Amino acid sequence: MKKFLLTGLCIVLCGSFALAQETDLNEAIKMYNEAAVALNAQEYAKALESAQKALEIAKVVEDEEAVSVKENIENLIPKIVFAEARQMVVAKEYEKATPALQKAVEVANLYNDADTKQAAENLIPQVAMAHANSLLSSEKYAEAIDVYQEVLAINANDDVAYLRIGQAQSRLDNEAAAVAAFEKALELGSNDAGKQLANLYLKKAAAANSAKKFDDALTNAQKTLEYDETDVRAVKILAVAAVQLKKWDIAIPNLEKVIPSEKNPDNMIYNLATAYEARGNKAKACENYKKIVGNANLKAYAESKVKELCN
Repeated sequence: MKKFLLTGLCIVLCGSFALAQETDLNEAIKMYNEAAVALNAQEYAKALESAQKALEIAKVVEDEEAVSVKENIENLIPKIVFAEARQMVVAKEYEKATPALQKAVEVANLYNDADTKQAAENLIPQVAMAHANSLLSSEKYAEAIDVYQEVLAINANDDVAYLRIGQAQSRLDNEAAAVAAFEKALELGSNDAGKQLANLYLKKAAAANSAKKFDDALTNAQKTLEYDETDVRAVKILAVAAVQLKKWDIAIPNLEKVIPSEKNPDNMIYNLATAYEARGNKAKACENYKKIVGNANLKAYAESKVKELCN
């Protein structure tokens, strides 16, 4: 009789336990579905809350169907976290987006979601670059440099980050830092870094030339041409500075280069004639003095030189 009662009690209790397990699993499925709907509606906080509750319930249910439900929930959670982070990127909320993406990587690791982890990791340097570019455009140069350094912490060979750091440093008048960054960008294959360096040295050459500091003008014009050998402005400064410094071997070839591009080349031709004369090349000096005898301002001097050198 006692054995019968115990058996009957087990049937009642076991049946109740199975019913409770089924009820819990249905609740977990319901919460999972709510999470999926909330995710599609971009209600990320609600989606995550529902998914986490569903997972808590599914973990205590012990049957094969519960294992499948639990796996589905665990697959969903990293995608919710990543989707919210990605939405921050779209909204250009860069300062929030980076830690949110890092959280997505952590959650994806926790639930063994390799695809979501890779997607979040790929997006992190892109967000850092976009953030830094935004700061640069807003003329927040020091802040932009800090964020570009974050890009380089992820990829030390990012030539664009070095290029932008050079631009920011240049705007801050940190010439040495700008040159170092541009040269690194150039080393890494940046097509624009050479142009930036050429422009930097051209400005210095022009300022020195205006101040009649011809040694500095010549040096910086030569540096410009190291990075852009086609820059006619640098060639002209170099030629003029070389004439002033009586460095005829530098002056002559650069005057020859720049004269064809001059709208009114007579002064440059005069300098070229003077340079050839100083080098002792009477024939070339004569040839160039003859070209400027029609210039009212130079006529008398040019004619006197033609008589002197062309006989």
